[in-house]
Amino acid sequence: MSMMIIPMFGSLLKFEFMVLVYVVISIFNGGITPLVDNFTLGTLKMSGIKSEYEYGKQRLWGTISCGMISSIMGILTDYISIFIIFVVYIFFMTGFLLFIYRINPSDFNTNCDNINPSDFNTNCDNTISLEELNINNEENLESLENFGDVQELEADDNKMLIGYQSSNFRIILFLLARNPRFLYFLFITLLMAIVKAVAGAYLLLFLSEFFNASGTLLGLSQIMSVSLEVVFFYFSKNIMESIGPRNMIILGQVALLIRVSLYGFLGKILNPWMALPIELVSG
Repeated sequence: MSMMIIPMFGSLLKFEFMVLVYVVISIFNGGITPLVDNFTLGTLKMSGIKSEYEYGKQRLWGTISCGMISSIMGILTDYISIFIIFVVYIFFMTGFLLFIYRINPSDFNTNCDNINPSDFNTNCDNTISLEELNINNEENLESLENFGDVQELEADDNKMLIGYQSSNFRIILFLLARNPRFLYFLFITLLMAIVKAVAGAYLLLFLSEFFNASGTLLGLSQIMSVSLEVVFFYFSKNIMESIGPRNMIILGQVALLIRVSLYGFLGKILNPWMALPIELVSG
């Protein structure tokens, strides 16, 4: 609902208040993707699909819909008004909320229902091990079993954690926070997200202000940016098994660097329609 403040009161509010609105939007929006991803993985497990690599084939449908809707909205923006995007947003978010309302909250939890410190290292059907992720080289992240012994928790902490469903998150968070390699991975992820967010947020502004690009072109640039993404998601299982997650991350960042460099070096001499083939690299 905070998104609706922008079209309704955006022209009346000061810049500082609009920043606050975007912070609130980002806080709530940031949690949606992990929850949906967790629900997808849980659904795959309940369906008897053991390989997490099959997640890519489910994720590609979100990418397809994103590209299609972005292109359609670009055309509607040219022929109607920029405010049409908020009307469409309300429509789809209402459907999304109705769908979420019908889902059992427990379906968003792919972990074991109860985890006690004494049996954390025992066989748990929903514990993701090194073998399940098919990561066999020593340079990759260690399994949860190597993050530390839960028995090293203080006695008071044990009493607090045992018997509560919320203890699942606390135990795992405690273990992950003690692992330097995992913290380093989070730092790298943060850097990746910053670069990607800046490129995504200012690309449309760059095209519209420097080249007077139409809404149609901006929409088409979005569908081009997800075209190869659909292909990679569909074959994600084969790709991950062939080169591994680590090399996949490196490949993605090299592609992002090439994409940003093309915009940076070409600058104002860039034909706005050249953004379409460049955006293919985004996938």
